[in-house]
Amino acid sequence: DHDSDFLDKQDKKAIEQIASLILENKLAGKLVIQGHANRIGEADYNKDLSYRRAKAVRKELINNGLDPELTKAIGYGQSFPILSKDPRLALDMSRRVDFLIQ
Repeated sequence: DHDSDFLDKQDKKAIEQIASLILENKLAGKLVIQGHANRIGEADYNKDLSYRRAKAVRKELINNGLDPELTKAIGYGQSFPILSKDPRLALDMSRRVDFLIQ
């Protein structure tokens, strides 16, 4: 959602499935949760918002059994937008959380 770090039931279900997949496959390395925002708003605010999104996902992953020591949340703000010919779609897709295994 725009301007939100709230996780709804559907988000939590998806995170539960991701956590199960990671636990079943015995993650080798650190899971970096990368929060992103679109270009609407101030850059500093978006960086904080994206970090809060990543932290919310990290917390839910930990609640589902992931080791806190093996997770890290980062907020990138509007630094890595999704590009699309459809501007509305690009804005929506840029509000996201990505995962990276290091």
